Amino acid sequence: MAQDFQIIPSTEKIKKIIIHAEHQQVQITRGLDFEVETSYEKAYKPQVSVDGQTLSIEANAKERNVWISLEDNTPSITLTIPKDLSLSEIKIEGDDSYFGLTELASEKITTKTYGGTLLLDSIEGKSAKIEDMQGNVTINHSTIQKMAVTGRNSRFYLEDLTHKQSAFEVENSSIDLF
Repeated sequence: MAQDFQIIPSTEKIKKIIIHAEHQQVQITRGLDFEVETSYEKAYKPQVSVDGQTLSIEANAKERNVWISLEDNTPSITLTIPKDLSLSEIKIEGDDSYFGLTELASEKITTKTYGGTLLLDSIEGKSAKIEDMQGNVTINHSTIQKMAVTGRNSRFYLEDLTHKQSAFEVENSSIDLF
């Protein structure tokens, strides 16, 4: 597996993050600096770009039907966001991937996932639109003012969620409230 590490300079005033990932493990969390760390197979290098105030990451790896390994060689992206930064938007799309968002603040959160896992833990936001098919969505310890959730053949786990307005449209799905 190849690895890359990039520091996004503080002169880049990032307000929006867009990630499209397939067959990846994506983690977004708080830290000191704005950093992007990637681990990938050489033929499938993720594309990281900054355009204005938008950071975009495009990462597509090959599908693994059966994989036996003695080490963790899952393609991954770790995005670290400075603790004092509040974003205007986070947009995530992906198939067969894990997306973990922890301790983030964003006015708008949009996710569209298929066959993977989405974790929103300690998130603050004004609005969230969450679409999932055949995956697992967990929202813990979060405050989201307005939320719209759509799911088909999905499983939703909601724990300690504070919200003013929510709409759920689910089909062949389950919702667990804690």
